[in-house]
Amino acid sequence: MPTTPDHNRSGVEAAMRGDLSTAEQHFLKAYAANPENAGIALNIGRLMQMQNRHQDLIAFFEKNYKSTQKQNSIPIQLRYMIAKSATITQNDKLTIKLLNSINNITSQPVDLTINLSEAFIRQGQLAQAKDVLLHGLEQYSQDPSLLTNLAIVESEFGYYKEAEVLYRKVVENYPRQFLGHFNLGKFLALLGQNPEAKQCFNKCLFLVPNAPEAQQALQALGAGEENNNNQKPYTGVEACYRAIESKNWSQVLETLKKDQSLIDPIRLQAIVTELPSEFQREFGKASSYNPSEVVYTEQLIPADSKIIVDLIKEIRSEASLVWNRAGKPTRQGFQTHELFSQQAGKNIRFLESNLRESLEIYLAEQSSLPISLDPNETSISGWGVILKQGGYQKRHIHPEAKISGVIYLATPNETSSKETDEGNLIFSTQSPLSISPNAGLVVLFPSYMPHETVPQKSKDNERVCIAFNFN
Repeated sequence: MPTTPDHNRSGVEAAMRGDLSTAEQHFLKAYAANPENAGIALNIGRLMQMQNRHQDLIAFFEKNYKSTQKQNSIPIQLRYMIAKSATITQNDKLTIKLLNSINNITSQPVDLTINLSEAFIRQGQLAQAKDVLLHGLEQYSQDPSLLTNLAIVESEFGYYKEAEVLYRKVVENYPRQFLGHFNLGKFLALLGQNPEAKQCFNKCLFLVPNAPEAQQALQALGAGEENNNNQKPYTGVEACYRAIESKNWSQVLETLKKDQSLIDPIRLQAIVTELPSEFQREFGKASSYNPSEVVYTEQLIPADSKIIVDLIKEIRSEASLVWNRAGKPTRQGFQTHELFSQQAGKNIRFLESNLRESLEIYLAEQSSLPISLDPNETSISGWGVILKQGGYQKRHIHPEAKISGVIYLATPNETSSKETDEGNLIFSTQSPLSISPNAGLVVLFPSYMPHETVPQKSKDNERVCIAFNFN
């Protein structure tokens, strides 16, 4: 009968011949006979990663290393290998678990710190991300990725001056690096410093001519470069909104048809909501763009429920709660980073489950949507918002999503009243709809539907909600 060394040797020989299936069979038999042999586990890991079978490698890890004791015994090389597969499959929880254990016991390559910090950022664990980055910068003080990730964290905390210093440091250290200028440009645009942002994007085009990212960024700023001092004709989204401002509906229709491939579907439908109904019919039923037909409301949670009190406490204690978060529509108010992360507690999980049920009801009842909006119900993302006196949300859409919504947790009496529009949610289209919020009310709508809120005037009470997207 073949022994463990025999199977391992046969596996290596099969792998060298390119017979990966036979090699895997031998390695698995060798591992079953001697699961303490780290070298065999490494061979299995290498084999699976060679074939881009990252989920299989994670499944192997979860099956064979269930106990904390066994996980702590995993060699660093194997932990890093599994963490790489976890990063590729966006399994942030596992990435953090494995890389954090390595980061705590030894000095590691810079890419470990980069991957770990990015997993923390995606999970909204900003304090942990900052600690990891500061530790990494002690060893790699000028690394552009570490500096950029730290800038992202500082920006999420609302420390915009500190973030700007870091972005500029990357550009100063690496003046011929495209990404440094691009990230600085995006950050400046976020702060509304458009003239210097344009300079950054034009520098990007100097370094990498015709780079589509820089061209799109300039177009978003309405700042395409001029050739021979002649202004290029407006195209796409910008051309449509310029025509809308002058109520040249025929021009909007012509541009939409001509430049349809340049405009993503959600933004295109948002433009159609601005048109009179006779022009909307060119793209679907006019009811598809009428908020009264496609906006769904439901009293999801009783107004006096303890879960509402607990959710408000979670928002107030969230480390990423920032005043007038840059690049977001919140004004005179606070906004958090991601709430629906893998690290979310039982209150958010309870809310998530209920929102998914509401989504199913909404989609089952909805027959008027002009395009397929069938989101992945597990793809929910959300953020908390606290509006103070004079607080409001600027008019906006959610182009990154399919179905969006909001659940209200606390509202001033004036906002809940049907007799005034103070603090109301307004769907500002050709057929506007006004909704009076109250605690526990959930509102669902297509992400292309433009919306805003009326400023709330209460000095003593805040308007607290969680906005969310299904992508």
